[in-house]
Amino acid sequence: MPDLVVIEAVFKIEPGHGDFREHKFWIGIKNIGSDYADNSKVAVFILTDVTATPPALSVFGIANVSGIAAGDALKVLVSRWLSGNLTSCYVIVVVDPPVAGKPTGQVFEGEKGERNNGFMFFLKPSYESQTIM
Repeated sequence: MPDLVVIEAVFKIEPGHGDFREHKFWIGIKNIGSDYADNSKVAVFILTDVTATPPALSVFGIANVSGIAAGDALKVLVSRWLSGNLTSCYVIVVVDPPVAGKPTGQVFEGEKGERNNGFMFFLKPSYESQTIM
């Protein structure tokens, strides 16, 4: 069975036109499972207020992940053009291969699952480039 994990996240802001700049997340993904992972997706969420009920969570972007053989790794780009920079926030990255009956994967793998499909870090707004491993 395939098992995808996030091994790295690189954030970079690129110059743009006028007020708009491209905000990029390069997400490193590895298949630590024993089978080929096909038709997967990676999602990047932005959490701006952890005390809100419900939490202030929004989708930054979703990207398709090409197939990954067991033991292999690759990087996927999730980007968005924004006017201004992201403010202080938590970034949550989720990746999972599809499983039987769940074409978008099974992030919560149950009591015996290792629950390693999510990755969260704090983004510092003053940085225009940040690498998290």
